[in-house]
Amino acid sequence: MSANRVFLASDYTQYPTSDIEDIIGKEPYIKLVNACYGLSADAKINGKNIKDGDVLHSVENVLSSNSEIRFDHYRPSMYMIQNPDIWTEKDISSALDRFEKLCTDINEAL
Repeated sequence: MSANRVFLASDYTQYPTSDIEDIIGKEPYIKLVNACYGLSADAKINGKNIKDGDVLHSVENVLSSNSEIRFDHYRPSMYMIQNPDIWTEKDISSALDRFEKLCTDINEAL
């Protein structure tokens, strides 16, 4: 792979700046975080306060208002690994398409 080839998350989303969470997508990531932190119905994050293209930081800002939760960037990842059935295929079909494109691009660069 060429040393000057960098794959940016924003190359796989429709937003100028993105993180891996944006490749997952706003709704699937919110579902993951709500399950990961076991948020009750009244504490669950909804999409209204979450900015497209800035999912990670928006979720972090929302959770920072809850003194009982300390957001850990890696905790949702671990939860996802331990609970792979968190999503239905419908939940993540667009994310799978984006990750497939990323994997294809990586393979082509090798």
